[in-house]
Amino acid sequence: MKTHRPYFHRAAQVLAAVGIALGLLAAAPVAQGFRTTAEPRLQAIPLAQPAEGDVVAWLSVPRLSLEAPIYEGIGSPTLARGAGHIPGTALPGEEGGKNHSVLALPRDSAAAAVSELRLGEIVTMRTLFGVRTYRVAERRVLSPEALNIAPTRSLQVTLVTPYPADSLGPAPLRLALVLEKN
Repeated sequence: MKTHRPYFHRAAQVLAAVGIALGLLAAAPVAQGFRTTAEPRLQAIPLAQPAEGDVVAWLSVPRLSLEAPIYEGIGSPTLARGAGHIPGTALPGEEGGKNHSVLALPRDSAAAAVSELRLGEIVTMRTLFGVRTYRVAERRVLSPEALNIAPTRSLQVTLVTPYPADSLGPAPLRLALVLEKN
């Protein structure tokens, strides 16, 4: 009987290892449900245009403690959630050549923070194409009629927000910030 014991112990160890592996595989989806994220997650987008309301990037300025999502589209429901990417312009991170990205920021805490950006300051965007860094190259305060979002240089993003961002009632002007790829 003692000659069969090593086989029994070896078989028990193998079965235990298989049982643990199966238990981990079964528990993985449950554990994923406990994971909390306060921010919408970026997802890979097929070559087609993203749908209205999809997160297309995250805007980050550490000095201003700004971390804001950028959604596809500029409809009222989208802008009620945060900054919107203007359809027909390049997606954030995709700009180049004559293609540039234009982002509209509604009047909220992100717009107030963006209005404090200084020339030369670095802005980071986590995009569907990777992390991109930009430098604030231009600040313009304009009337809504004078706003022209045509690119003056390649590899740029234009941020547009009501100005002043903290005023109550209608904002008479627009702040346009031109960001160039760093």
